[in-house]
Amino acid sequence: MLEGKAIEDVDFDGANAEAGATRRPAAFAGLTDREFEVAELIARGLDNKEIAATAYMGEGTVRNHISSILAKMGLRNRTQIAIAYLRGIPTPTAPA
Repeated sequence: MLEGKAIEDVDFDGANAEAGATRRPAAFAGLTDREFEVAELIARGLDNKEIAATAYMGEGTVRNHISSILAKMGLRNRTQIAIAYLRGIPTPTAPA
C-alpha cells in the first residue's frame, strides 16, 4: 500500500481526470511521451522485458529510456520513478 492506497486503486488511465486535463504529473513534464510511458509501466510493476513487450520496443531501448528518466528527474533507481509517479510529487532537479 502507498499511503493508504493499494496499487489497484491508482487511476493509471486518467478516467477520473477532468475533460481536457492532462494525466501526466508535473514532475514528469520534461519527459518525452515514450519516457513517460516507460515510467508509467514501471509504476505498474512491470520489469524491463514486460515493458519492452507492452510498449513494442527492445529491452535495450527500455534501459536507455530508464537511464534518461533517472537523469532528467534527478533520481537514482526505478523504485524512485515508481514512487514519484504514484505520489505525483515533485522530484529533485538534475544538475545542469
